[in-house]
Amino acid sequence: MQTKSEVVPKLKSEKASKEQIAEEMAKLLELKADLEGDDAKHQFVLKTAKGTRDYSPKQMAIREKVFNTIISCFKRHGAETIDTPVFELKETLTDKYGEDSKLICDLKGQGGELLSLRYDLIVSYKNTWR
Repeated sequence: MQTKSEVVPKLKSEKASKEQIAEEMAKLLELKADLEGDDAKHQFVLKTAKGTRDYSPKQMAIREKVFNTIISCFKRHGAETIDTPVFELKETLTDKYGEDSKLICDLKGQGGELLSLRYDLIVSYKNTWR
């Protein structure tokens, strides 16, 4: 079943007429206005980055319980906890993945250091077990 939000992109990919696309957009905007009511004019909605999400307090309670269960099981079997940064010096990652790797995202530290976001924990595990 196709959702309303998929109609316009599908029409565009099928190279539908501008009039048909505009008509569908108008329908979507009207539906959105009906769903939101007058309060929508005063609401501010933050979008989250692709691949991320926000958790409500109820969702976090469930999430924490699941993680605590997993952590306690791992600890019963001898695992230890580590905590590592989500970024590394760029030179560390380029040595590991190569200069034109698409696995890293560059940042600039406030101190002028070139930093990169890691996509995994490989470097941290390597640093921990040296």
